[in-house]
Amino acid sequence: AETMMWKVKTEEQDTPSTIQVGLLVQENIEFWMGDMFFKHRMEKDIQINTQTPLLKGVPYHFTSFIDEWILLTLERARPLNGGKFILKVDSPETNHFFISFKDSLPPLSKAQFNALANGCIHPSCAEYFPALHRLLTYHPADLKLSTSNDGSMTLRLTWEI
Repeated sequence: AETMMWKVKTEEQDTPSTIQVGLLVQENIEFWMGDMFFKHRMEKDIQINTQTPLLKGVPYHFTSFIDEWILLTLERARPLNGGKFILKVDSPETNHFFISFKDSLPPLSKAQFNALANGCIHPSCAEYFPALHRLLTYHPADLKLSTSNDGSMTLRLTWEI
């Protein structure tokens, strides 16, 4: 209940505030642990550095994007009765931080993949990934999308402060 109240309060904020992105992502993941499939039936590797640099912005954009990505992963994983989800948040340099998602689930549609591969700047990205498009509108980031031979896909967003 406490996590849900934090989430509602965060999403209702409409004025810019300074946020600790690593802490925000960690609290968002804790919220998703309420989903029993995500908590018990999906393999997860979550590595979050809660000491990422402070970022001035509207927390809702980060929260909604992370929610959307986890929901997309869950929807793609459920038919397979599992799957693997890897999330990393870190700050290798004091003026940079990144959020990286990796999953080993069925691939996105070709149109969805192309929207992400093109940096989510094409209007189709707003259709397929509205929260990500909103996030990148307010906080532009270097977006890298890659796939590996095992079929896993990695999306990495890197911000310079």
